[in-house]
Amino acid sequence: MKLLKRNPVINLTIAVVLVVTMLVPMEAFSVAGNDTPVQNLGGLKPGETVVDPETTWDFKDGFQHSGDTFKTEPVEWMVIAHNHFGDNTTLLLSKELVAKYRFNSSPGADNIWETSDLRSWLRTDFYDHLSTKFKAGIEPVTTITSGQPLSDETIFLLSAGEMGDSNNKDGTNTGFFPDNESRKIEYHGDSTSYWTRSPVPDSNNLLGVSGSHGYFASMLPSGSNFGVRPAVNLCSGLTVSEENGLFHLFVEAPPENGSAPWDQRVYRPGACTDDDRKVDDVENLTLPYEGEIEIDGVLIGYLIYMVEDAEENLVMKMDWQVQGEGLVYEVFVKGGPGGYDYLYDESSTGDTGLHAPEGPHGRPLDISHFCFTVGEPEAAPLGILTVEKLLLDENNEPIVNDSTDFTVEVSDEEGVIYTENLQAGESHSWDLHPDNYLVEETDLDNLAQGYSLEEYRMWVTPPDGDESAKPDHIFTPEETAAIDLKDGYAARIALVNRLEDNTGDIDPEPPEVDPGDNDTEEEEEEEEVDKKEEKDEEKEEETKTKLSPDDPETGPLPRTGASYTGTLILASLLTAAGIFFMKLSTSRK
Repeated sequence: MKLLKRNPVINLTIAVVLVVTMLVPMEAFSVAGNDTPVQNLGGLKPGETVVDPETTWDFKDGFQHSGDTFKTEPVEWMVIAHNHFGDNTTLLLSKELVAKYRFNSSPGADNIWETSDLRSWLRTDFYDHLSTKFKAGIEPVTTITSGQPLSDETIFLLSAGEMGDSNNKDGTNTGFFPDNESRKIEYHGDSTSYWTRSPVPDSNNLLGVSGSHGYFASMLPSGSNFGVRPAVNLCSGLTVSEENGLFHLFVEAPPENGSAPWDQRVYRPGACTDDDRKVDDVENLTLPYEGEIEIDGVLIGYLIYMVEDAEENLVMKMDWQVQGEGLVYEVFVKGGPGGYDYLYDESSTGDTGLHAPEGPHGRPLDISHFCFTVGEPEAAPLGILTVEKLLLDENNEPIVNDSTDFTVEVSDEEGVIYTENLQAGESHSWDLHPDNYLVEETDLDNLAQGYSLEEYRMWVTPPDGDESAKPDHIFTPEETAAIDLKDGYAARIALVNRLEDNTGDIDPEPPEVDPGDNDTEEEEEEEEVDKKEEKDEEKEEETKTKLSPDDPETGPLPRTGASYTGTLILASLLTAAGIFFMKLSTSRK
């Protein structure tokens, strides 16, 4: 990364932009030819009304959305809550009913939201009328109904609990409906009751809201006079501008210096992993800071600065401009756990006022890094590959506080494209083009420290699908995890290691052992035989001693038998020999 060339014209332009941005809060900028400020959806108050001017809806007076159309206009959405279904999201509810429609068509039908006719209609007919930008701004949610979670909810009904029924536990209260009066509504001039997605306990009926009184009432699923009041969860970073009391979605910032503003902004978790396209360590720069980066022959200059918002809080923002030839179609600005993807449908040569997602305080977080994608927009959608490290102890329980690094490589047919070090419980994701990839753990030095690679577990989830509870495939340590990543698919691979020695990196010294305890089993048997023989000999000696003639306990030996006679003869001979030697000795004297 280099500093911008000190061209006087460029310096003058940057200075003017910097002064203007510090004097005029860019949190609410003006559209060219219009003094109406533009702001983010997340900055609106609950109860304020939003419309998408790019689409209209036919309001009809008949059942099942049929009959005569009494008006055609954009659906008005009320802001209900911020961050109710996740950070950086805004929950909207239609201000009026959009149709009369049965929950389930056939008499005696059940009250299950997931399989209902009404849910199917909302996700097809009603969803299809929304503009492309509106659909792109939807952040799907997971709802709870009768204790059961249901993911990928795009257009849905609120539960009784979310609308203030303290006896209903489907989800959490949004806090928007303090009393019955706040829930009352009309359709085509008449008070009309409408559905929630909550079933009546121990019944086949649904909980609905009385249009004329606002309290909760039991309604038959096949009832045809009940209205539909859909909800949707949108990204809080979408831009809005007020006109005649309504906030219009998707108002673009004014073009500056011939550049085109972004067409779509999408929140994306994670970080930019391509260092060749990234400006990193922004938090360590002294602001304002100007620099440039060259990507595939396209030179891009940028300016990072702080500016005060409407509440006099300092917000970090970034401007960029192509220097010479080239186009940019995507800029990712990271702050916190994720970042904003600024997308340009026709590519662009520059933009101003880009910032990171909003934090819990409602203001944009400081920028940690940003990256550019040059060229024309790519038609093929990307897939997501996530690799995570799972470390198990001897009891098959996950370990999360181990600091050992495990090296993971991701390869395509040309070789290694990514290398990442992961510790127990950590994961990393990459946005990849559809292709064949290999995932392999390469740091085998950990095996000497008591770790063993047990298996690779892989889950593959199609677009709009739910990840299965069990892995779709398990690879052995001798294999390499291979994945054919398709358009829009998400693949997750868990590298499972088992900790065989949980005492640390250094093996403990072995305890001192008596050398005598190291005998082999065969030597121990021989030793036992020797001991037995010694005991037998001791017993034999003891018996001989007890049977001697001088033994006071046993008395004299019996005087009969050959042994006794032999003894007398031997004694006589010895006596005679003794007398002979005595006489011989005396004669010599």
